[in-house]
Amino acid sequence: MLSGHHLLMLGPPGTAKSLLARAVCQCVADGRYFEYLLSRFTHPDELFGPVSIPGLKEEDYRRLTVGYLPDAHVAFLDEVFKANSAILNSLLTLINERVFHHGTHRDAVPLLALLGASNEAPETESLSALYDRFLVRVATRPLARPDNFLRVSLGEVEAFAPLPEEQLTLSDIATLRSAAHQVTAGPAVRAALLRLRAALQSEEIPASDRRWRQAMELVRMAALTDGRDELGLVDLLLLQYCFGTPFDTDARVHRQVCREIVVQAYPSLDPQPLRDAEAALSQPVSTDTPLSEAKTRRVTLIDQIAAQDRRLERAADVHGSPLLTQIESTLWLPEVPPEVFTALLVARNAAREVSAPLRERAERYRPQLLRFDPVGHFFGPFALQTQLQGVFSGFGPGGGQAVAMVTADSRSAGLGTGGVLLTDLEPASGADLPQIEISADFLFDISRSRRWRATARDWMTHTAAARDEQLWEALMAALTSFRKDTSKETFPLFPGPDEEAR
Repeated sequence: MLSGHHLLMLGPPGTAKSLLARAVCQCVADGRYFEYLLSRFTHPDELFGPVSIPGLKEEDYRRLTVGYLPDAHVAFLDEVFKANSAILNSLLTLINERVFHHGTHRDAVPLLALLGASNEAPETESLSALYDRFLVRVATRPLARPDNFLRVSLGEVEAFAPLPEEQLTLSDIATLRSAAHQVTAGPAVRAALLRLRAALQSEEIPASDRRWRQAMELVRMAALTDGRDELGLVDLLLLQYCFGTPFDTDARVHRQVCREIVVQAYPSLDPQPLRDAEAALSQPVSTDTPLSEAKTRRVTLIDQIAAQDRRLERAADVHGSPLLTQIESTLWLPEVPPEVFTALLVARNAAREVSAPLRERAERYRPQLLRFDPVGHFFGPFALQTQLQGVFSGFGPGGGQAVAMVTADSRSAGLGTGGVLLTDLEPASGADLPQIEISADFLFDISRSRRWRATARDWMTHTAAARDEQLWEALMAALTSFRKDTSKETFPLFPGPDEEAR
């Protein structure tokens, strides 16, 4: 009523639908109430008032509406879908545009809200327009809790009678409606709305743009009257009553609304970031990506997976969640919807199914990643070679004279004329030799590039090798040996679900 929209209650007789309608009207100071049970024999006079006889004498067709539906602030129409065609068109205009047409007269009506009731939703196309005019659709069921059943059946529930100071004036309601337009929506709410809209579309639940606009007027009013000037995720829970049909598709709507709000409220429960991290880890290294960048990026992704897993552990305590605390404190939800509990548990378990095996694979991958070392591959085989050749200082068989000192990541070796690295050469003895600094990124490029000779030649133009033919040939021979040795060494990719390593 506060947001200016109408309510449809679907359910069996005797579930207090008319009692609720009268209570709503009592909340409005000097509110006028109209109630009627419709049937296919209902005459328009019974609903809209009799035709004015004096008006007919003056050839002015009009109705005397005082005390009838066009004069009411709150109305309750029982069995609303049994209205005949003579009533239907006037009813549609009255509840949607708040205008009543009779003859040449077009009168504004004070209707704040219409509450309709029916045993079931309409099945004919002719009533679909009337059905769509009800923004909120709820199922009214018999009392479920034993204590409530006993209180009602034994007459222990006091009659609803708000005090005069608790009633709202028409001016109050107009002020609220104006203020509700200023309620804003933050990024989390906007993201949740987009996810929810896509979810309803996938479920093939009708949700027109007009209905979405009206639904947001409802949740804005909920936030405003809860004392907030910005929508919260808790407000969006009211959307579950704006789409679908009670007793038919409402269970699917409730599930989707609760799921999307829960996922948005707890990003750690969304498995998509984990899947994105897995996909990024599984991608081969781009040809223009340096080794240092590739390793850093992958270590970061592994750390993100571990952090996500820790957040999931903390999300296990659903009873202490901020979302449930917000739900319990809001005015418009009498209790935590069971679908929220279900959505929390399902989302957490679904995320864990992705997270646990992914974390284990990521931790097995981390040492493989960190062990990958082109510099070690570059120096290691030469160290073994010099040992086998019995070289402990200076030169080795086939090594010739040391022509330069090669350094990479704090490791160094003398470069022999035959391309052999003299790994046992004392750094001091090579102090007067040309110094060549080789990076891990450069060696990584050489190890995987099909045009590695051209890559090496381009790099050598910026070193001492460009001015010394002997040095150039020795360095090229060392890189050729390294290239052959690492021809089967590839950057370790993330292992798939069914393999230890790839």
